[in-house]
Amino acid sequence: MRSAFSWLVIILAVTFGTGTSLAQGAGGTSATKGTTPEEISGVGGSANVAQRIDESRSGDYLVGKVEVEGNPLVWDPIPVTVYCDGQSRDQVYADGKGRFEFKSTRLEGTTPVNSKAVKLTALYVGCTVRASLAGYRSTSLQIANRNMTDDPDIGTVKLLRDEHASGTALSATSASAPKEALKAYEKARDEAFARNWDKAENHLKKAVQVDPQFAAAWYQLGKLQQRKSSSEARDSFAKAAAADPQYLPPYVQLAEIDAIQAKWQDVVDETTHALQLDAEGSPKLWYYDALAKFNLKHPKEAESSAQKAFAMDPSHQAPNTEQLLAVLEAGRGDYSDALTHLRHSLTYLPAGPNSDLVKQQIAMLETRVQGAK
Repeated sequence: MRSAFSWLVIILAVTFGTGTSLAQGAGGTSATKGTTPEEISGVGGSANVAQRIDESRSGDYLVGKVEVEGNPLVWDPIPVTVYCDGQSRDQVYADGKGRFEFKSTRLEGTTPVNSKAVKLTALYVGCTVRASLAGYRSTSLQIANRNMTDDPDIGTVKLLRDEHASGTALSATSASAPKEALKAYEKARDEAFARNWDKAENHLKKAVQVDPQFAAAWYQLGKLQQRKSSSEARDSFAKAAAADPQYLPPYVQLAEIDAIQAKWQDVVDETTHALQLDAEGSPKLWYYDALAKFNLKHPKEAESSAQKAFAMDPSHQAPNTEQLLAVLEAGRGDYSDALTHLRHSLTYLPAGPNSDLVKQQIAMLETRVQGAK
C-alpha cells in the first residue's frame, strides 16, 4: 500500500503530467483559454459592465475602475483585491478598459453565501480595495455601508508609478517605440480581444520588426505563440527580457515553460531574478518557485514559497498551490494540515481526474488521521 506522501505525489504528477495541464492549472493563462481580460475577469463584454451596474442595486455586486498613471496601453488584466482585517478576501481582474466587479457568487467558504440573506456589500463593509501592478503604488478604496438602492460603483483605484521600484509590469521601452510599432501593437491588442489570434500575432510580428527593442510586443507575441510552439514562445519571452531586464512578465512565462519541461534549476533562476525585481511577487511567481524547489529537494524553501502564493491568491490564480502544500505537509508527516488543504481545494477545483484523485487522497488521509487518534 502506498504511503500518504507517495499518493500525494501521484496527484501532483497527474496535475502536472502535460504541458497543457500545467499551463492551465497554473492560472489559465495559456493563449487558447483565458487570454482576454474579459475572459479572465469574468466580466464579459464592454456592455456587460454597464448592464451589471443597473442590475446590481440589490447589494450583490460592487463595481469600480482602475486607472494607471500616464494612461499606458495596458494589455494584461490587472488584479483587484478586497482586503478585510489585513487579509486577502476576494480578487477579480479589471477588464481591457479598467473596469472590475465583485459579485456574491464568487465568494467561497464552508457555508455557502445566500445572496438573499447576506449581501456582498454587508460582508465587505469596512474592507479596502486595492489594485496590484508591479512598479506601481495603489490607492485604496474603503467599502462603506450601503443601502440596497445605492449606486454599486465604489469609485476609482489609481495606480501611481513607484520611482523606487526595481521592476515593473509595464515595460519602459513602450514609451520610446516608433509610432508605426505602437500602431501595430494597438491593432494586435484589439484583434486579441476579439479572439482573432492569427491577426494579432501578425501585427505583433510587425511591431517587433519595426522596433526589435519593443519588449511588451515581444512578450505578447510569446503568449500567442504558446498556442503552437513553446520554443518560439520561449525565444520571444527571452527577447522581451533582454530588451528590458526590469520588465517582469517575461520571467513568469519563462518559468512556466521551463516548469513544463522540468528544467527546475532554470525555473529557480527565473523566479529568483523576478523576485529581486519585485520582492512582493505574485501568486504564480511564488507557485513556480515553490514547485521548482520541491523538485530540487528543498522542501522547507518550497513550503515557504507555497504559503506565500496561497496567502495572496484568494481567487486561486494558481489553483494547484494547495495540492503542493498538501504534498509538502504530508512529506513531513503533518497529515492533518494536508487534509485541510485538500478538502479546501475541492471547493474550487473543477470536476475531473484531478478532483477525483484528491477525493481518494482525502479518504485515505482521513483513515490515517483517525487511526492515529
